[in-house]
Amino acid sequence: MSDDTTPVQNPPIPTDQGQAGAPIPPPPPPRPKTANDEIFQRFLVHPLTTFDETSFMNLLEHSLSLSTFEKKRVIDAIPTLSQFQVDELIKVFEDERVEFRKLMPTEGEIIK
Repeated sequence: MSDDTTPVQNPPIPTDQGQAGAPIPPPPPPRPKTANDEIFQRFLVHPLTTFDETSFMNLLEHSLSLSTFEKKRVIDAIPTLSQFQVDELIKVFEDERVEFRKLMPTEGEIIK
């Protein structure tokens, strides 16, 4: 019986070197957060409704259930919404905050 003891080579360990030994550049820094001034200007045009724009924008900005695209759709719809629709949105956003606060002690890491 022949003893086949061919050594097994481990895969190479990746290094900070790209092809031909050139260093791999670090990832780009995160994009800076844009100011809400431009968005806030869109809130100021709502002839059919009366509400606190700053409070509404804060609720919308920190909504965890809406995607960025959905938030933009809300912003775009502000001028055409009725008072009832705005009041209901505010109520939904406030309820959402309350519910997520209740979950923070047990599900905080998942929510963040």
